[in-house]
Amino acid sequence: MVLLDNIISLNLETGTLNYNKKREKVFLSHAHYDHIPSLKNKTVYSSKETFKVASLRKKINHNNFFENHKEVKFLDAGHTIGSKMFYFKNHKILFTGDFRTKKSYCGKAQPKKAETLIIESTFANEKFIFPDYNETLKEIKDYILEQNNKNLKVNFQAYTFGKSQEIQFLLEKYNIPFSVSREVNDINEKLNLKFKNKTSIKESQVYIGRERIFEKTISASGWAIDPSYKYRLKLDEAFILSDHADYISIIEFIKKVDPERIFTFHGFSNEFALKLKKAGYNAYSLDNKNKNILDYTI
Repeated sequence: MVLLDNIISLNLETGTLNYNKKREKVFLSHAHYDHIPSLKNKTVYSSKETFKVASLRKKINHNNFFENHKEVKFLDAGHTIGSKMFYFKNHKILFTGDFRTKKSYCGKAQPKKAETLIIESTFANEKFIFPDYNETLKEIKDYILEQNNKNLKVNFQAYTFGKSQEIQFLLEKYNIPFSVSREVNDINEKLNLKFKNKTSIKESQVYIGRERIFEKTISASGWAIDPSYKYRLKLDEAFILSDHADYISIIEFIKKVDPERIFTFHGFSNEFALKLKKAGYNAYSLDNKNKNILDYTI
């Protein structure tokens, strides 16, 4: 029995799922806090990049880390640097973790045929249809340059791992000098990321971190599709940019995987599973613990 992120247990011999999370072996898709279980004294299967960032956040025995498994194929997830989906070959199970299908700075997720699909549903709602990825990046760049032309500097608020690196790659591309928080810098160093335009706060035009030290404050998220996002966070501007798949991308992904059964988790998990059922899929939500997942033996 192994643990998939901090989500659910999988029996590698039988292919059955369970809610028991007390496992000694973990397949870790990426290093965001909500996906990392307690890793002390556990064997961890992940990409090297994921392991490096996770080791900053949890106690991990470096001797217990592996980049591959003979029964499992690691596939790019496009969510963060080093993020992976896991395909369990013996039982034809695909676990997405968090994923994004639009090509970005860290690649993209591509569907793989599977009998069972365990899929994140963070934005699995018709409301969340995102604009063109590259156009949004251009809007962010244009906004920053417009403020800089007014002698105004910009705070970019983002998670220390993921969006922070995405924005650094954007600023590097357009030669915009930027500075980062200590936490973001720690991640950069752990991943050996070097940016020629990263400089001191005094010399920078953009600061990436939680603090608000400059005149303008912006952020980017899939949740920014809701106009209240900008005002609730007291931002000068919010951009619709997510490291997750949007609703249309999720539906297209499912069609290409063409699974016999689907398990949803995170976000709109319950309502999305019901919607998939109405569409003819054999679908269940992993967030609905009123049901025994063993009833849905794979």
